[in-house]
Amino acid sequence: MDVFYETQDTYPIVNGYHSSYSIDDTSQTALNDAVITLDWFNCYVMGNGAESYKVKDLFNKNHLSTESRPNATLIDGYKKRRNIASITYSGAFDKTTNYNSLNEFNLSRANYKDLDDKYGSIQKLHSRDTDLVVFQEDKVSRVLYGKSVLYDAAGNGQISKIEDVLGQEIPYSGEWGIGKNPESFSYYSNSLYFTDSTKGAVLRLGGDGIEPISRYGMRDWFSDKFRDFKTNFKYGGYDPKNNYYMLSFSNDKINLIGELQCSQTIEW
Repeated sequence: MDVFYETQDTYPIVNGYHSSYSIDDTSQTALNDAVITLDWFNCYVMGNGAESYKVKDLFNKNHLSTESRPNATLIDGYKKRRNIASITYSGAFDKTTNYNSLNEFNLSRANYKDLDDKYGSIQKLHSRDTDLVVFQEDKVSRVLYGKSVLYDAAGNGQISKIEDVLGQEIPYSGEWGIGKNPESFSYYSNSLYFTDSTKGAVLRLGGDGIEPISRYGMRDWFSDKFRDFKTNFKYGGYDPKNNYYMLSFSNDKINLIGELQCSQTIEW
């Protein structure tokens, strides 16, 4: 796609080619394109595209100012902190009023939730039944959305609506996780499928909890296979036509970038 911009400058055409009259420009030839150095701009170019500096790209709309004054932090000892098992969320988006605050992360509202980091980092988030399913390396939990559970003296739980966005986390039974293979995750209907390489199991999370489906006649085979491909990519997918969960073991290491080659395909 070619993009054309209007400028206040004009350039003569000599023998069918654009000629420049500035030492900073390059004239067009039969082999080379013309290069023009502009003294103005109307967009910012990123690695994946260009974005206009005016709202809706209209000439009479507000524009992004580049004359802002930077502010320095007043907190001593300020440093970067990486939370491996925490969840945060931005502001709301209301399509009725076109109010969009998805780029706002106001920490004064305590818009975060910390999970137990002894189960490793969070590798995958999935929304199911108005709740958030959180996959850590060695644990799977369900974080209630906009509600929490209140328990009485007899241990009976009752759902209660709260003002916070992220409510109570409820871990699923069993020390199962997704390891460092979020690419193995797939879902269909109300069932979630994933792998736990550390424990050598293929798992399904349904309405009755987590079940290691690899134990049905292939427990030893998967245990050996996961040991040999412990640090490799494991791509999961679901075939709704044949009702199969498909798992592919790749020859590529998790920390390497290369051509994807699948050596085995297992169907469930």
